[in-house]
Amino acid sequence: MEKIIITCKNCDASLTNQLKKIKLDLSLFEEDEEIIERGFWSEGHEDVSISHNDRILINWRDSKLINHKLIKNYFGCCGYEPVDFLNQICPNCKIGIATIVNECYTYDYVAIKVENVKVK
Repeated sequence: MEKIIITCKNCDASLTNQLKKIKLDLSLFEEDEEIIERGFWSEGHEDVSISHNDRILINWRDSKLINHKLIKNYFGCCGYEPVDFLNQICPNCKIGIATIVNECYTYDYVAIKVENVKVK
């Protein structure tokens, strides 16, 4: 299986570790669990529990992104809420890249906005 690396479309900085594609099966998970294992990526999912069906989903431990300076405005009781705000930014050029989600009532994942990255 071919591995990919996701880079910033703006500055070409590497944003992830090498990743292999998987098909996401949400029946295997419950709320507050990581839905993507480290080292893998998946296309967004149409399940109503995932609000980012048009993005690339990865494990937060594969991300090289950093928190947006306004991240506290989008923090719930236990973690980051599933909003559309790009709360993860490129560590090099600081543009918005992704949304990290790990609130207690959600699955845990990072949703990368496809328009802001290149897949190599």
